[in-house]
Amino acid sequence: MKQIIFIVLSIILFSVTGCTEDVDIQIPENFEKAEITGVTVYNENLVAIGAKVTINSEAGSVNIVLNTQQDITRLKVTLTISSGATIIKPLGTMVQDYSSPKMVTIQSPGGKVEKEWLIEVVNP
Repeated sequence: MKQIIFIVLSIILFSVTGCTEDVDIQIPENFEKAEITGVTVYNENLVAIGAKVTINSEAGSVNIVLNTQQDITRLKVTLTISSGATIIKPLGTMVQDYSSPKMVTIQSPGGKVEKEWLIEVVNP
């Protein structure tokens, strides 16, 4: 019985120590993107509102022209970004004042690309 317990414990110990090896994952270059691919704007009641969104990747800018007059000091903007990318300098999760442009920083999945974006919201 002691032999069986010893064998089982040995297998468990071997399994645990064998699984702690560092794995280096290589991200293909074509996935190293830090892009904004979509934008949704919400009013202060968190209801989606219409807007004409222009994303200029080369300039790193997003221009949002609201379809109807809104209080731009009380909006929430959500971003859709490149697959696997991370927002490292976020806009925030609550309603905010967009009367002046905001900066957001996005990092690619492997961390090789870090891009700053200027987000500007204007009324029609």
